[in-house]
Amino acid sequence: MHNKFNSNLQVNDVVNDIYAFGQRFEYEYAGNAWSVYPKYKDLKDEALNNKLCRISVRVYYEEYANCNVFMSSERIRDIQRQNPLKPLTSEHMLSLLMYCDCDKYQNEWSGTFRRMQGNESDISLKRRHSHFYHSSKNLREMVEEFGSSLIDKENKHRTFYHGVSQILYFHRTVTQFNGPLSTSTDCSVALRFSNDVGIILALKYSWSTYMLKAKYFSCSYFSDYPNEKECLFIGGTLYFLYNHIMFDWLTMK
Repeated sequence: MHNKFNSNLQVNDVVNDIYAFGQRFEYEYAGNAWSVYPKYKDLKDEALNNKLCRISVRVYYEEYANCNVFMSSERIRDIQRQNPLKPLTSEHMLSLLMYCDCDKYQNEWSGTFRRMQGNESDISLKRRHSHFYHSSKNLREMVEEFGSSLIDKENKHRTFYHGVSQILYFHRTVTQFNGPLSTSTDCSVALRFSNDVGIILALKYSWSTYMLKAKYFSCSYFSDYPNEKECLFIGGTLYFLYNHIMFDWLTMK
């Protein structure tokens, strides 16, 4: 089973001494170099008929039923009050549930934010990502429009943990994550899912290109695995500082 808390990160680029993991795509405005367009007519079509990875009809309707329950909950009403100008839709919630609960779909989906090989063309990368256009647009809006702000006092010094399934040597300590990044506020979660070879990143918020969108979304209430204390980042508008890097067998400050 794919593990969201442990990934094979690939550095997409280094700009102004900042690592970038994955690509930030444009979903709403045409003409941008990274604009992508939907391959399927809507989210349901994308999930059930996706040529890269599809969700079974049974699982889709299970998640859809869960979505309807959550959409009528007080928790969603509380989240909606944070941004009354932007409707929180069932498509937002369903995309989040598919990310949290459908491991194979999530794995293929997350992979479209980064190149398959270092020499994959921009056109090829955008073509693959278009298979997950609706899922990606909804998930990023869920985080950036309805997430918890990292500039709030209670979050500003919080540490988020994520495993990497290989040894990486970092010459810079500031990075941005453009694709989905599942973290946990509980270090033991990342350690539990770590491989025999790899590291655990301990990340802290540094700064953001768009302060109002320096956000994460707490998935615990909605996930099938609430004990994982999952916090989701996506979009790359915020920058992280590596607080420290933990090997499975020791911590390096």
